[in-house]
Amino acid sequence: MWERMESLSEVIKQTWDEELPAHNLLDLSSKLKSMMSSLRQWSKEHFGSVTKELEQAKTELEQLLMQDPVGN
Repeated sequence: MWERMESLSEVIKQTWDEELPAHNLLDLSSKLKSMMSSLRQWSKEHFGSVTKELEQAKTELEQLLMQDPVGN
């Protein structure tokens, strides 16, 4: 789903280009950490907190399933 959004490739390119070139594993690790941070922020901006929303929906579903459908 998120990979179809046009802004994703721009975030990836911009974040990767902001960091210095990776000449060793430490540099690469730094670039990947920066990428992870940027992608988390991008995801929150576009999708909100999916985990929190799923937990809330699960709780609501459980409450509905526990209700007496007949009303006894």
